[in-house]
Amino acid sequence: MGREARGPLAKLPMLSRMVGAGLLDRHTFEEVSNDNSVTIQAVAVVALAAMAIGFALGPGLTIPIGFVIYWVSWWGVWVFLFYLLGPALLNVSNSDALLGQFGRATGFAQAPAVLIVFYGVIPGPVQTLHLVIFITVALWWFAALTVAVRQVLKLRSGLRAAAAASTFIVPTILIDLFIS
Repeated sequence: MGREARGPLAKLPMLSRMVGAGLLDRHTFEEVSNDNSVTIQAVAVVALAAMAIGFALGPGLTIPIGFVIYWVSWWGVWVFLFYLLGPALLNVSNSDALLGQFGRATGFAQAPAVLIVFYGVIPGPVQTLHLVIFITVALWWFAALTVAVRQVLKLRSGLRAAAAASTFIVPTILIDLFIS
C-alpha cells in the first residue's frame, strides 16, 4: 500500500493520513483511495471537519448535531452524484471501485477544514485575523479536494480537477447563504 508513517504519527495512522492530506501529498490520496479499510476513517474526517466548522462558525461553544449530519450527508450525496455524473462530464473512465475510492480520497481531503476551529477560538472583534484564517483554510481545503479529485480520476489537468472539486464547494456556499 502506501508509505509507512514515521516518527510521532506512526502509531496514529488516521492522523498521519490527515496530515498527509493536509500537506497535499498525492501518495496519501493514492493510499487512502485504494485502501478499503479506511472508509470509516474518511467518514470520521468529514465529521471532524463538520464539527470544526460548526464550532467555528456556529453560536458559542456548541456544535449543532444537525450541522454535522447535514455536512456528512451533503458530502455523501456529492460523492454519489459525482460517481454517477463525473466520469461523463470529465470524459474519464468509470470503474466499479471509483465510488469508494472517490469517497475515501475526498473524505480525507476535508482534513484542512478541521483547522477552521481556530476561527472560533480567536476572541471577538479581530475581523482581519478571522478573515485571514477563513480564507487560508478555505483555499487549503479546496487545494486538498482538488488534489484528491485529480489523483482518483487520474486527471492530467489541474484546472479540470479544480472545476470538479468546485462542484462540492460552490453548492455548499450557496446552501449556507440561503440557510443563514
